[in-house]
Amino acid sequence: MENTADIKIDDSLYSRQRYMLGDGAMIKMAQSKVFLSGLSGLGIEIAKNVVLAGIKSITLHDTKIASYQDLGSQFFLREDDIRDKKNRAEASASRLAELNPYVNIQTSTSSISDGNLEFLTHYQCVILTEAPLSLQHGVDTFCRSQKPPIKFISAGVQGVFSWAFCDFGPEFEVLDSTGEEQKNVLFGTSLRQILAW
Repeated sequence: MENTADIKIDDSLYSRQRYMLGDGAMIKMAQSKVFLSGLSGLGIEIAKNVVLAGIKSITLHDTKIASYQDLGSQFFLREDDIRDKKNRAEASASRLAELNPYVNIQTSTSSISDGNLEFLTHYQCVILTEAPLSLQHGVDTFCRSQKPPIKFISAGVQGVFSWAFCDFGPEFEVLDSTGEEQKNVLFGTSLRQILAW
């Protein structure tokens, strides 16, 4: 990580975010390297938000070629990308780069396997979308075993249903300013009732 004294925060780009999060969080983000796998609709939304937040660099990883199905949710792809048979990560990178000139955007199209995860040690955060459960488990185990642990996030969307899993290591602590007891809620409405509504 670079010296925090060398990091300058551009108020013309980050003023509202800076005052909400504080300089400490902004400096941490400006030093962070993120690996994001899966550039579907969910993946590109995550990529957009992370790039706008002002991290140091992001590696966009995807092995899939852009398809017409992607156009329904992946807003950085165009029909030309499908005709030219472009990889989703490579097609999205230049358009994402326009959002924030301070973020270094790289791409990777090689497949990930449980047996070769050493390349992830260059990142502070690893995000998987569209990944099989076995790969999620292997990557999470690898990230957790590092010193310090690499933050791991896995998420998915299936129709109207979504899920997310975060593992920020055993030392991560959630600060609860109110102390209010959590409420457990069981959703008893069926999808059929929701759609009829």
